[in-house]
Amino acid sequence: MQLLASEFEGALAAERPRAQPALVEHFTAVVRSSPCASNQMTDYTNARYYLDRAAPDPDAGATELLAPKADEIPGIAQCLTATNLAELAAGSHLLAAQTIVHAFGVPTRGGGTVYFFNHPPVRSVVVQLTSNAAGGGPILTPYASSHLTFPSRMFSPARSVRDSKS
Repeated sequence: MQLLASEFEGALAAERPRAQPALVEHFTAVVRSSPCASNQMTDYTNARYYLDRAAPDPDAGATELLAPKADEIPGIAQCLTATNLAELAAGSHLLAAQTIVHAFGVPTRGGGTVYFFNHPPVRSVVVQLTSNAAGGGPILTPYASSHLTFPSRMFSPARSVRDSKS
């Protein structure tokens, strides 16, 4: 107690080092349909996305819907790569271009920044065509759910979906 009280009795104690909190960026971003630069590979096929940093329209009122515009603040990367945490485990890449997301940037110990967001994709697909059956028709497999059930004839390699109308 004496040690702590000495800081307040007029005598200055040795300054204790205090950790600086990490600066976490929060910003609106829009999913791009193409890479940031022409020399980069095509769009990712896993949970990573190219994002454009965005900002609300400066003329927007407090009650208007969010309509972000490309952010043009000099010195800040407008286009970046971010990982969608909602798709990380599945390794999928299902978000449509122009989807608005809430992105975060967290500094790494090496001095860089890792960007991520958490936006579950809308799943409107029930089946996925995985290959052609011997008869030329598609083979259907359940997509991303173990709770789907299909008639057994849909999976028969002897009959295609086109033949199952009878």
